[in-house]
Amino acid sequence: MKKSMLLVLLLSPILLFPQEMSKENQEFKDIVMKYAYQYLSPMHVKVLEESYSGPERYFSINRETGERYRRIYDEISDKIVLGKIEVGVHESTHLFCGGGNRFIVSPTEYLDVQKTEVIRTSLIANDMINRNNLIQDLQLFNLYINLDYNQPQGSNTWGIYGLMDEYCAYYNGVSAAWILYKELKKEQELSSNDSILECYHMRAYSVGIAALGHMDAFYEFNSFIAAYLIYTQEHHPNIYDGIINNTEFLRAYAIVTNNYQKLAEDIQKEFPENRMHWYDKMTQKLEMNEGAGVNLDWKEVKSIYNDYIPFLEELRNIANKHLLTKK
Repeated sequence: MKKSMLLVLLLSPILLFPQEMSKENQEFKDIVMKYAYQYLSPMHVKVLEESYSGPERYFSINRETGERYRRIYDEISDKIVLGKIEVGVHESTHLFCGGGNRFIVSPTEYLDVQKTEVIRTSLIANDMINRNNLIQDLQLFNLYINLDYNQPQGSNTWGIYGLMDEYCAYYNGVSAAWILYKELKKEQELSSNDSILECYHMRAYSVGIAALGHMDAFYEFNSFIAAYLIYTQEHHPNIYDGIINNTEFLRAYAIVTNNYQKLAEDIQKEFPENRMHWYDKMTQKLEMNEGAGVNLDWKEVKSIYNDYIPFLEELRNIANKHLLTKK
């Protein structure tokens, strides 16, 4: 069912944890909402108004030690909040969508989708490794695919619908950061006051790097979705048929992919020198590649994505046909 909104982790798994909001976290939220009301899309505003998920609502988990910890900020400022707003929108999107049955696909629209039968996503990990061993260097592969079979994580237990849940959450978070980057850059260019100009420059840079940091999720999650469908087509054809005949799922995939691809291409044009990233497994942070100590680069991401292009082109053709026939 189509829902149109006209009025209106993130490199580790996250557990939602309701808690009364502290003064600092209220200040954090106030800054988020200030920028949302001033710059963001109706869908971003709706998600944040109805399902705001800030640092006080979840624990991060260190995958090496299993230790749970809460993000605590010694100070709250516009620059700090802007650097984290992509994560906040991402997590709020999960809360708003509530479990793989709803996907945000554009600045004004979400789609409700009925799940069909699935297998656990962890079953496709070995096939992906056998196809291209470089996949083991991708941070999102190790966070969402290469898991224990019993891992109680949405990307695993909800199968392809869990992958779409993450894919759309990344899209919504990155799109928020990108909108803010463009608007703050515009403010910077219009300013004639040096101190104000520097202020806008710092804020634009913070949110621009946030957008860049998860831009590559477009390529990685398309690889995951293709791999999942290829695996089920070969080993579980009944499950594959259920997914590939799920019209609303295919429509959601077509719309968000068309939007996310343009977003990813625009970000790459803006930051052509910063396409290479690496994932520090000790700190669990995505870092900009300074030329040393990297285990992931742009060529690896694209190499893996390129392996799945023939299937993805077929999938997008099927999905776009569903999109056209629905209109």
